Amino acid sequence: MLSVLSVGTALIPYCPNLIILYFCAWITEVGGGAWDNANSIWIIELWQQRNPAFLQFAQFMYGVGNIVGPLLAAPFLTGELRNETITTNTSIPTTQSTISTTDINLTIDRRPKLEIPFIIGGALQSISN
Repeated sequence: MLSVLSVGTALIPYCPNLIILYFCAWITEVGGGAWDNANSIWIIELWQQRNPAFLQFAQFMYGVGNIVGPLLAAPFLTGELRNETITTNTSIPTTQSTISTTDINLTIDRRPKLEIPFIIGGALQSISN
């Protein structure tokens, strides 16, 4: 299940549309939920009397992952980009004024920039396998 979680995490930037992204996230979270439940039951079975410390450590590491994940992706985020139209009004005294419009497209594909942090995150999850 941890392998499903790590592969799903690494494949998220390669999803071409929203439906496939939702499906990939669903597979990833099913793998994560199954692993979390199996891990908790296994810890309780293994350490009958001393399991609270181990369960707390597992949840602590989950919290560390939730903090490190956004920090890992932050340098690769570009922010909100938009299309801008610049209008210039040029007037020559002897002729009519000329208005020209230039469309500047500032959008870029953000997925290639996000491949690196998601692959690193998937690799870190597979190492803990």
